[in-house]
Amino acid sequence: MDKEKLDEMYRENAAMIYKYLCGLTQDSGLDEDLTQETFFQAMKGIDKFRGDCKISVWLLRTLLYMLFQPAKRIKAVLQWQ
Repeated sequence: MDKEKLDEMYRENAAMIYKYLCGLTQDSGLDEDLTQETFFQAMKGIDKFRGDCKISVWLLRTLLYMLFQPAKRIKAVLQWQ
């Protein structure tokens, strides 16, 4: 995906991701950081986007996956101990 398409993806979806996070965390600084991290992760994995859903849905799934990874790691460590 070229830079123009990535910029467009960000412009069209950043506010939606941020608003979603505002409802979860109610911490504007954290919401901004997580919005940026969501797009960073999405850009790293853009080749995995198959196009069978809207990009906004894929971005939300990217965000949710990112949010739940620490919980999975903690659970695995606790089970290992």
